[in-house]
Amino acid sequence: MYVTGTITQVLPILKHQTPNGTIVSQSFIFRDDRGNDALFVIPDEKRVRLYNINVGDKVTVHFNIVAKERNGAWYNNLYVWKIGEPRIYTNVMKDIKLTPTKKREWEKRS
Repeated sequence: MYVTGTITQVLPILKHQTPNGTIVSQSFIFRDDRGNDALFVIPDEKRVRLYNINVGDKVTVHFNIVAKERNGAWYNNLYVWKIGEPRIYTNVMKDIKLTPTKKREWEKRS
């Protein structure tokens, strides 16, 4: 999934120690074009360094929703797998010119 909007707050980079090593992540608050806010997580050090996000950046965020159960309660996490330039959509139908066509033989009979 993806959504386009603006980064409104960048949280500090976090380092977590696990049995498999250190995990680096960074979270940020994002406001979409409709004014809805969401907390996204960049889950690995490579992407944290690659994207170098800043407050005010207008971007398209590609993400996965992951639900986890903890102590009988469920939580959703929005994990970023790509951040890119904002997507701008245009109405492609406005450029298509429809031209009348000849009726087919079977249409002429009715």
